[in-house]
Amino acid sequence: NDNFVYRVTGMDQVEDIITSGYARSKDKVNGGHTNELFWTRGGDKLFYWDKRPVLEVPADKVIDGQMGAIPLEDLTSIWYFSEEENKYVNIIEYIKELREETIENKKGRSR
Repeated sequence: NDNFVYRVTGMDQVEDIITSGYARSKDKVNGGHTNELFWTRGGDKLFYWDKRPVLEVPADKVIDGQMGAIPLEDLTSIWYFSEEENKYVNIIEYIKELREETIENKKGRSR
């Protein structure tokens, strides 16, 4: 589907999305600019790469195939390989719930 772009990532980035609310880069890529994330148009092979999580975002949210942080609200899917089901499943709603809990926990501590 040409309307979406994808990023193969790791659980550390998924955990960072829960903590920060953004898909963002951790550090400066060689020759790149700080906070750039690289996205691909994807294809069938994308989901067979090491069974790593895959982020999905509408292509119009991304500038020139790369950009800084993307808010969790803009992501359409976070595909996670379920060993149990032996296929990728979309866990975005679960991640959004965890994000909400994180925000609530922070509010509770600041009182």
